[in-house]
Amino acid sequence: MSNVTVFILFGIILGLGAIVGLIFLQVFLSKKKSKWLGLILPIVSFISSLVIVASMFMFVAVSSTTSTQSESINESAQTVIVDELQTENNYGNLLSVIPAFFLWNIPTLVFLMIFIGIRKQKKQEDQIERMKIDDLG
Repeated sequence: MSNVTVFILFGIILGLGAIVGLIFLQVFLSKKKSKWLGLILPIVSFISSLVIVASMFMFVAVSSTTSTQSESINESAQTVIVDELQTENNYGNLLSVIPAFFLWNIPTLVFLMIFIGIRKQKKQEDQIERMKIDDLG
């Protein structure tokens, strides 16, 4: 096998290992008595997605502004047209960032589903335990 294939396989295995490790960590934290421990990974995931999407939007906005400024000409009529195109490009850039926001929040939803499922299960177990204690008493 070539070196490139080995690096790709190593990257895939490492990435899958990280995903599995984070899922096990979320399960472990969600089973703890304090509910805030189970919310650590969803909150970190959500904040990181906001940072990533904001940086994407800023990069797209800056790059479109730079390109329109380099295209602008000193004549006033053509400058107005370029400014109108720049405004339309910004709306298009905003629309391109919205799907990225949803994609980057997939891990947040997975972590929240794990948290909610385990907390529901723990709540049911606690209720059964209380019923057993009430039956004995």
